[in-house]
Amino acid sequence: QNSSNGMWLNNMNASQSTSNPYETSGTALTCYAVEGAYPADIEYLVKNYGLAYDESRYLISYEAFASNIFPDIRVNVRGGE
Repeated sequence: QNSSNGMWLNNMNASQSTSNPYETSGTALTCYAVEGAYPADIEYLVKNYGLAYDESRYLISYEAFASNIFPDIRVNVRGGE
């Protein structure tokens, strides 16, 4: 991914981080708007866009096919239905 925006993104993260795992798709869209590509994995959204969620409560499935195609994102509650 494009790291030339790293300083700006890190500053943005401090004020716009989210702890709602259901916002993952919106965070991926933000990444696409800023960088012109969807991230390859969820860790990139956590590190660069401030996505935060309780990993003991939620399992996020993030499958990226190509950088220009919206990834398949599924949020499941652990121990839930």
